[in-house]
Amino acid sequence: MNPLVAAGWFAAIVEARIRKPAPADFRRIFEAESFSQMMKVPLFRVVLVAALANLGSTLGTILYFMFIFPVLGIDPGVLITQGLSNMWSAVSGIFS
Repeated sequence: MNPLVAAGWFAAIVEARIRKPAPADFRRIFEAESFSQMMKVPLFRVVLVAALANLGSTLGTILYFMFIFPVLGIDPGVLITQGLSNMWSAVSGIFS
C-alpha cells in the first residue's frame, strides 16, 4: 500500500462494516468510565482500529527506510536534497 494513503481508513471501513456503529455510540463513549467499557462500544473500536492501523503503517514505513537505505547504500540526506531540488525545478518551471 502507498505510504501516503492512510491504511487506517481502509481498516476502519472494514471494521465499521463488521461492528455497525450507531449514533447512540457517541453518548455511550462519553458515559464509559473505563477502557474496558469503551471497548464494548462499536464506534470506539472503529476509531481505535483506524488510529492503531495508521500508527503501525507510519512506523513500518519509517523503520523500512531506516533499515533498507543503509543496505542499499543510499544516503537519505542526499535523497531528500535531490528530491526537493527536483520538486523546486518542476514547480518553478510551471510558473516561469
